[in-house]
Amino acid sequence: MLFIFTEEEINVKTGNEAASLISKLKGKYIVFQISSAHRAGLEAEFARNLTEIAHEHDLTVVFIAFGNAAGYSESASIEIIKLNLGDNIKVAQYLSGGVLM
Repeated sequence: MLFIFTEEEINVKTGNEAASLISKLKGKYIVFQISSAHRAGLEAEFARNLTEIAHEHDLTVVFIAFGNAAGYSESASIEIIKLNLGDNIKVAQYLSGGVLM
């Protein structure tokens, strides 16, 4: 499943905390969100592609956890991908979840 959101949609869907984080980056970011069901076995590939894009365009990779229900957390998926990112890649994160879809 793939969704592409505009900056305005991300700000509305994430609420004030994430919107504040994103606004501080002044347009120099890429938002990435993935669930454990969609990352299995692809962590290195996601990290390699994020590293290439972030490095080429001098972007901060912003990881957003869209959901954290009981017994479920996207934080683990985010941590695995972060561990595989290249050196000197800037990272920000919003792990509170609860994003309105």
